Amino acid sequence: MYIYFLFAVQSTLTDQGRQYGSRAALNLWEPKIIGNQNSASFTIVRDASPLDQIHSIQVGWMVNNALYHDFHPHLSTAWTNDNYGKTGCNDVVCPGFVQVSRDTPLGVRLSPSSDYNGTQHYIIVTVYKDPVNKDWWLLYGDDNQKVGYWPKALFNSTFADYADVLQWGGIVYNDGVLPWPEMGSGHKPDIDQEYRKSCYIGGMNFIDINGDSHAVSDALPRVMVRTSPSCYDIWFATSEVPGEDYAILFGGAGGNNC
Repeated sequence: MYIYFLFAVQSTLTDQGRQYGSRAALNLWEPKIIGNQNSASFTIVRDASPLDQIHSIQVGWMVNNALYHDFHPHLSTAWTNDNYGKTGCNDVVCPGFVQVSRDTPLGVRLSPSSDYNGTQHYIIVTVYKDPVNKDWWLLYGDDNQKVGYWPKALFNSTFADYADVLQWGGIVYNDGVLPWPEMGSGHKPDIDQEYRKSCYIGGMNFIDINGDSHAVSDALPRVMVRTSPSCYDIWFATSEVPGEDYAILFGGAGGNNC
């Protein structure tokens, strides 16, 4: 079972409700998990198909011992064209993603992680639609290193040409073993919304048809999705996250009653 905490930007941002990519800085943590649980921070680009037909690409970091064989965050991706019914997978577990970088393979361990109320570390990821061949590309870091791409042919809806919705947030998975795992730093955003204590995603941008980035702001349509507020939470940041115009804070300790 999955629990999501999402900040979603809806499809009214750009001309005709079409979006061509997402960029964000994702704060790095090592949430505690057990068994086959996992915990992640991500950005998602997707279409507006019915639930069982959703086309999407997810990019960020994940702690997943079953997949990566340790308890550290790794560069993690996933894709599907039917909401993971019969298609899609993480990274390159199944055919789909075409790796082009020798320096940054999918699944690479990411370090160092952030310290609670101390030094913060983050990664920058970008997913964008190539305007010529229409493949979805993954870029990494400040220098926009090309990691690889998902070919247009993987997708059979409008997602082959553009995205309808962009999402940023956290996700945890529990295979039935209690307690539920931590999300982010393992701490909910506190009353002061202190970015050194809770996981954050900042620098959230959407990309238009010309390849130009635009910062997400309070003026844009948005939706918060909380599926277990007793264990986790998500807030808009009102205190300053250095170098970021806009951010969300999220996470929590998990527990037995999520």
